[in-house]
Amino acid sequence: MSDDVDQRIGEGIDRVLGDHMGLHWDRDWHPGRVVRHRRRQRWGIAAAGLAAALGVLAAPVTAPVHHAHDALLPSSLAAPRIPAGVRRVLAALGDAHPLVDGMAPVYASYPVAVPTGRNYAFSGPFRWHGLSANSVSIQVNNRQTVLGGLLFAQGQPVYSFSGASPTGGTPIAPPALGTSVYGQWIQGGQTPISGFSAAGSHVYLTRGNTWADIVGGAKTYWAVSPGQPAATVTDQIAGLPAQPNQAVLMEEGASGLSRGFVTQNGGRTWSPWAMGANTVSDLIAIHSRYWAIVNGTLAESSSGSRFVPVLSLNTNRWQVDTFAVNPANPQMAAVALIPISGDGIGPVLETFTGGKTWQVLPHFPPFGAAPSSMAMTASGDIAALVNLSSPVLVTYRPSAQQWQVLPVPVARSVLGVGQLAEDPQANLLYGAPGGTIYRWVAAQQQWQVIKPPSGAQLSTAPATPLQAIGTQQILAGYATGWYIFYMPPAATANAGR
Repeated sequence: MSDDVDQRIGEGIDRVLGDHMGLHWDRDWHPGRVVRHRRRQRWGIAAAGLAAALGVLAAPVTAPVHHAHDALLPSSLAAPRIPAGVRRVLAALGDAHPLVDGMAPVYASYPVAVPTGRNYAFSGPFRWHGLSANSVSIQVNNRQTVLGGLLFAQGQPVYSFSGASPTGGTPIAPPALGTSVYGQWIQGGQTPISGFSAAGSHVYLTRGNTWADIVGGAKTYWAVSPGQPAATVTDQIAGLPAQPNQAVLMEEGASGLSRGFVTQNGGRTWSPWAMGANTVSDLIAIHSRYWAIVNGTLAESSSGSRFVPVLSLNTNRWQVDTFAVNPANPQMAAVALIPISGDGIGPVLETFTGGKTWQVLPHFPPFGAAPSSMAMTASGDIAALVNLSSPVLVTYRPSAQQWQVLPVPVARSVLGVGQLAEDPQANLLYGAPGGTIYRWVAAQQQWQVIKPPSGAQLSTAPATPLQAIGTQQILAGYATGWYIFYMPPAATANAGR
């Protein structure tokens, strides 16, 4: 019996026992042993569960533990199951019996598709050297050794530590909001858009199932996309900066499969791409190539007609959740992986060779959640957005091999998933739910704020799409249309100092 078939049988048994009988296997297992002895353990628990259901045997089970890669969900974990090292950390933080909020398996290696440890989340009153917190996230490896943790105060990280003790960690300063960015909003169109791509003198737009190409200051004419999809379809479009007349337009159907069309003449004619319908998302164009997540892995294309994977994944076990490409050097890219089941926190990989070789980025902070989006600056720094009760940005410098935690200065009353982008000066843009845009100025190590355009109809959604156009312009979409924020050269020069 193959490993994949064996895995599907085991997962089916787990679902039946858990969903219909309330029996959950003790999760204090060592994943390596599970892989080697999966059949024996799974069939063993099946027999034990059946006997327990008949009242013959009381099987050793624990309470259900639900975990997901994008959130820490309420769970019920018996206190004796918490590793001794974790209990020592909790006691040092002043609360030896906190409420357990959740647990998620951690996959810190690749290509091995078994967990390397777990991430626990606890809530309670915690104090450490004058810092007060109401939650903590702690990561352990398969030997139950504590690898590090994060303290949070009302959703904002306030202290990070590595190793088995909170001693010697680093306080995380609250986000300091700088002055408002000086600039001017200019409305580009009075209808909301769902996609945007600037390619030389061409500006490609999508709005639902329609698209447009603005050349220079010409009037905008909208046309239904080539496949004549239903009005409920939302198109993506990407124009090639090195060849502005060339673009790819993608239509995602109700099934989740996408069809693509390629133009060589700015949209006067379109031809279907050579791949048929596939699962495709996050289509972008950088210099002379297109990038997208195609059937679960990162792929690129020079023509837009056929995409070739640049990361060889076993997509029965892994999938790319989000990615980023260096806009100045497309040989550099990063991906965040998650298990195909969606349960757990996968590794972040980076390549300097256009996908020929990949390496795992070490020491991603123990948030208990995977990045929801990533960006890479022209300097090679990687930024990842993690959506917790408050958004948190983390940046990684390859030279230092270290992640820096950057809490975002947003109002805690505004909930939702924000947008992440970068500009050519290595600054980051965060579009917050509610419409405000925050700009992390790398040279000054501070946040700045860009208020939404006057008269724009705001909602709980962030500015979508959000994209820097060169060093002086930012495009943002709102419910009342799309706008360009223009920053005079003096403003951008001050930001880069």
